[in-house]
Amino acid sequence: MDKKKLIIVISSLLITSITIGIIAFATGTNKSSGGSKDDEPEDVVTTTYTVSFDTQGGTPIADITVNEGDKITKPEDPIKRGYHVDEWLYEDKPWLFDSYTVKSDMTLKTTWDYDTYTIEYRFLGGEAPTETYPTSYNINSEFELIRPVKFANIFAGWFSQDGNRVDSIKKGMTGNLVLTARWIDGLIINSEDESKGTIYVYGDEEDINKVTVKNIPTDKKYHLFTGWYDNEDNLLSEDTEYTFTLKDDITYINSHYMNDEEEHEWNLEHGVVPSIYGDSNKYVKYGMYPQSNVNDEDLINKLNSSELTTIDGYYYYNHEYYAKRKAKIAKDMETGETLPLRNFDNGDEIIEDNEYWFKVEPLSWRVLENEDSSYFLLSEKLIEVRRYHFGGPREIDGKTIMPNNYKYSEVRSWLNDSFYNNTFVFNKENIQTMEVDNSASSTATPESGFECENTFDKVTLLSYKDYSDSKYGFPGANATPARRFLTTDYARANAAQYSTDVDKPHTGYCWTRSPIETDENNGSCASRNNKNGTLNNDYVGFNGSCVQPALTISYNL
Repeated sequence: MDKKKLIIVISSLLITSITIGIIAFATGTNKSSGGSKDDEPEDVVTTTYTVSFDTQGGTPIADITVNEGDKITKPEDPIKRGYHVDEWLYEDKPWLFDSYTVKSDMTLKTTWDYDTYTIEYRFLGGEAPTETYPTSYNINSEFELIRPVKFANIFAGWFSQDGNRVDSIKKGMTGNLVLTARWIDGLIINSEDESKGTIYVYGDEEDINKVTVKNIPTDKKYHLFTGWYDNEDNLLSEDTEYTFTLKDDITYINSHYMNDEEEHEWNLEHGVVPSIYGDSNKYVKYGMYPQSNVNDEDLINKLNSSELTTIDGYYYYNHEYYAKRKAKIAKDMETGETLPLRNFDNGDEIIEDNEYWFKVEPLSWRVLENEDSSYFLLSEKLIEVRRYHFGGPREIDGKTIMPNNYKYSEVRSWLNDSFYNNTFVFNKENIQTMEVDNSASSTATPESGFECENTFDKVTLLSYKDYSDSKYGFPGANATPARRFLTTDYARANAAQYSTDVDKPHTGYCWTRSPIETDENNGSCASRNNKNGTLNNDYVGFNGSCVQPALTISYNL
């Protein structure tokens, strides 16, 4: 065979082999293996996803695994006291279990709605006042139950089916309620002046003949209530809450109050309304604050043994108000040793960690300036220990505020909040809002740059300039008796620093509102008045200096 024919034959064979290979690949036939895979199953890959359930405080639901494209079977509702499931959300949108399929790992979150509970009332012959009685509530409800009325009877309270008294619906309560009115007959109660107090009557759960009456004064004025009296005007009790047993016949209980003239006298004596006194009208009595230590043993025993009514941190007893304080002892600033002469004005020693009672008394104010009916006043004593401010520089509204910035100081906040509201709890109407000068010229170092913008305050401190102003009776910045002020018993029991010199015992230190620049302590010192009557300075975080409030009142004295 010649060479040309040989090439043609080989080419034909190659073409035939390639063609057969292509056909075999296309048909899935592998001739070289001698077999076929047509009857063997192929590997099928199934994608699954995890579905989690966030029950938002309800009972937990375990995660489930779901195939891609499948629907989720809605789980049983989780349980949460006082609530029921509202709907399930996915990415804050409602999830429709019958329609939507799973395409990825996901978390369904439940939302809750309140369960509603019914209230049924059984009046037992009583009548509903004009108010509409609420007939339902939920776990977040909070309201007082309305008291029904019944002729010649006193309402003693609503009682549930299990015998518990229910005066109000409180947050957290659940369950349907059936409330039955309980009545006390044979009791007649009269109020001498309904504008000065509200009377509440409570029956005893075990003894139906035992009754408690309680007087709740208008505007917290417990001192106006003078007692419970019988029908022959005999005093039964001076306590605002009185428990007694009903007589066989009708029992009469009458509440008495101070009359208008007695109330006015009490107000003047206790500083509820301003009153002027002293030579040339130099002093004003206004506001109430704890000052003198109580040393009457009988009174102390009664205060300790009685369940006293508290009003804004003060205790009420027998037409007077008292405060209680655990004593802290002042230490020498340099040696750390306890200061001598640690005693109250009555001579009793102040013992650290002992609890003492103090009488809440009218504050005495020195008149610094008077024009027509406007009086600028300064407390005659150093009444409380407060630091100026605690902490370092901070950022407020994009500005760096130094610790001796009066506008943002702790002491200014306390004066215009806690002190203002407690001291003038019965009468704030005479106090005027002042624009307080916080300019550089009011400080001891005008070039320091620590001054702040003027503030508008009800109560403030004097500035360095004020304490050295002769028109206020202060001759310059040097030591002067005119600037020596006594600490109160109450302040001394709170570790007030004071003088131990026999010629000026218990005169103390008090802050001015003015920042001051020093070589070592930029932004952390303020001016203060020394125990000797000298104006100096101290760290604003020092907790032994007192406050001497100042304010302006408007009153036709």
